[in-house]
Amino acid sequence: MSAKPRLVVPEEPDDVLCKVPTFPLLDCREVEAVCTKIEDTFFGGWGQYKWRFWFRVVSPEQYSGMMLEMWVHHKDGWKRKGVPRASKLYKLLPVFGSEAVRGGSLLKSGIVGSAFRCRVHTTKDKDTGAEYSGIDILFERLTG
Repeated sequence: MSAKPRLVVPEEPDDVLCKVPTFPLLDCREVEAVCTKIEDTFFGGWGQYKWRFWFRVVSPEQYSGMMLEMWVHHKDGWKRKGVPRASKLYKLLPVFGSEAVRGGSLLKSGIVGSAFRCRVHTTKDKDTGAEYSGIDILFERLTG
């Protein structure tokens, strides 16, 4: 029995509805990456503010150039009262180091452009089942 021939229709530019984002999936537990940007984001459903730290991977080489995110919860009150010891931000302070802290304040300029050794985690989207990698925590400052 021979296979039925398939009709192949070339894709037309106006046939594209949108570009689909690709999500990085790394097969490693650690990377070295440079922080490229920090954005403040509000999650309305949870009523929480989080910083989204963007990192460009530099090592391992096969993932070089990939962009990964790390999310860090914060509250405005922390600017006055200080950061709680149980928070992820508090755990990151020793890694950010004195280069990022001036006059008792944590500064973006002391983090962006610096390289860190990072622990990577894989997350599975509960709705789609898609897996993607992100940065769980930083554990060593390499440059900056």
